[in-house]
Amino acid sequence: LSVGRGDLPPEWGVAYGIRQADGFRESVLPWYKEYFYKAFGKPSQDLAFDVGEELSLQLPLANYLGVKHFIVNAGAVRSLALMQSLSFPVIYEDARVKVFENSSAQPRARLLFEMQEGTVPTEAQNGSLLNSLYSNDASFLNAAKILFSVQAPGEKSGQATILEESNMRVLVKTRSNSASILSLADAWHPNWEVRVDGEKTNIGLINDAFRGVALSAGEHIVDFNYRIPGANFIQLFLVGGCALFVFISLLLWNTNRKRLGEISNDQK
Repeated sequence: LSVGRGDLPPEWGVAYGIRQADGFRESVLPWYKEYFYKAFGKPSQDLAFDVGEELSLQLPLANYLGVKHFIVNAGAVRSLALMQSLSFPVIYEDARVKVFENSSAQPRARLLFEMQEGTVPTEAQNGSLLNSLYSNDASFLNAAKILFSVQAPGEKSGQATILEESNMRVLVKTRSNSASILSLADAWHPNWEVRVDGEKTNIGLINDAFRGVALSAGEHIVDFNYRIPGANFIQLFLVGGCALFVFISLLLWNTNRKRLGEISNDQK
């Protein structure tokens, strides 16, 4: 998270492909924006804090989002004081910025074993987002409840690992000893689809802004793909258009060849 709209040093962020929680400037998804405001406060400009503004930080929400570094402009005095009060260590500094590290940030992909019906509380206290999730997605909640109802009692544990990712696809491998919910702290959108071990599965809107998938115990490969509406039609149209072009070209070539043959015979 950048605070103070300062220049990003080349050795931080962009050079390593690190996602920025405030990296959106246009067409911000409304549910993500609402979550951002709950986690950090509402800046004067969309998702961009000026040097005179102070974060209204709800650390559990920032932790769930996976914010590991706070890049604070040297002129953002109040935000610098807040970082220091939280005892975040400074891991880089120069005349322009200080970079603080948040060791309690959670991985973007993780397995959760509890859920609550509803939206994330305005003030998520006592780390309530660390072990459970919130959702108002009825179909997703029903699927999760069915899986949770048949699991054996006992300690629940598991792991999620991102194997591959791009703007259009995220591939995750999971392993757990009980039913769980894969939480991916990337923005939800209705165009995202998910397949678990090759089978299309419901993708839920969890924690107000992110993606969730209910999983049975065991090992799974979870494949998130972004589908552009009408993409298949466009592809068929292009393929059909190319085929039609080739057909017409061959037809014209064959017609011209016959005409040239007739002209040649007349000359003879």
